[in-house]
Amino acid sequence: MIDYFQENYLIILLTFVIILIPILYAIIKRYSIRRRSIMLLGLSGAGKTYFFTLLLHNKQKITYTSIKENKGIYIANNKQILDIIDIPGFEAITYPLIDKYKSSALGVIFFIDSSQFSKNYRDVANYLYNIIHDKVIYTNQIPFLIICHKQDSPLAKNSTAIRTTLETEFEILKRTNQGNLSHPRALFYKHTDIFSFDKIKNKIEFVELNNDPVLDNLKAINWLNNL
Repeated sequence: MIDYFQENYLIILLTFVIILIPILYAIIKRYSIRRRSIMLLGLSGAGKTYFFTLLLHNKQKITYTSIKENKGIYIANNKQILDIIDIPGFEAITYPLIDKYKSSALGVIFFIDSSQFSKNYRDVANYLYNIIHDKVIYTNQIPFLIICHKQDSPLAKNSTAIRTTLETEFEILKRTNQGNLSHPRALFYKHTDIFSFDKIKNKIEFVELNNDPVLDNLKAINWLNNL
């Protein structure tokens, strides 16, 4: 009888260990990932690659729509080494690349073409909403610098107007998702408050930039150095 119970005890113990090992491995892997990536995101033509070459190579360059990510190293004033990842704006490749780098992300710089915002604000809102409410990005409280680019255009919306419009669109998306409990974004909101960037865990900062290489570099560098 004792041998029978001992045998079953060993089987149960072995089963428990087999189940526990992959769980512990996943936890250790998750927390051992060094977060030092800065993802440059936004719709195609918003200024990501222009900014990438300006930041890393200190020069202006005519850019073309990319079909793969650009990668480079930036050393902040505090000697922190950052991996700058310029992710293309095509949806078919955007989200797989975000999934690839999000676990190592320390911050996100999101670009908005202010001169085209009146036409594509819903696309911008949907993209930004999905990224901010990605489970990994939201849980890690990854900060965002939202660059309202091309402010020198006569059609450009200022950062206040862009922020207000995005909050309105986010509220619509929030209510839509709340009505669909199977939607992955539905669980982020358990309250009835009107959406505001000030109420979410991620720190969100809006800045206005022209196509000015000195000013563009300075504002972004200040943000990067304070991460």
